[in-house]
Amino acid sequence: MTKNYQLNFFQEKNYRIDNFFDRIVDEIVKEEKTKTKFSLELALVSDKTIQKLNAKYRSKNTPTDVLSFRNKETVLDQPWPEEDNDLGQVFISVETAIKQAQEKGHSLNQELAWLSIHGILHLLDYDHERSSQEAKTMENKTAS
Repeated sequence: MTKNYQLNFFQEKNYRIDNFFDRIVDEIVKEEKTKTKFSLELALVSDKTIQKLNAKYRSKNTPTDVLSFRNKETVLDQPWPEEDNDLGQVFISVETAIKQAQEKGHSLNQELAWLSIHGILHLLDYDHERSSQEAKTMENKTAS
């Protein structure tokens, strides 16, 4: 099967984490039923790096688990652009993901998968802070 996307994957440090993120994007593409070509970046970073990004762009000087930065506006009823598009970047703090995985009693890979799905859905303009319905939609898509 030919992929209609390009995933650029980066690790700030050698976290020794397998790049299983292509499979996650495959599932999102299948779920959203898109044939549009697109690209996105996914970066695994430290708490220090994500804290700097959080402070700069959200005025919150604290680490967080995931940040998403969309490059273009999209709309919920048509989340995929009509043309080739760079959707944006998703940053995940590995240190925070490790803590959250331990707190929740599941694997680091499960936590990273959940965070990457969450971040990519934000690139598609799903926003749990905007409405309770979108929060429920994001929760359902992330859980499946």
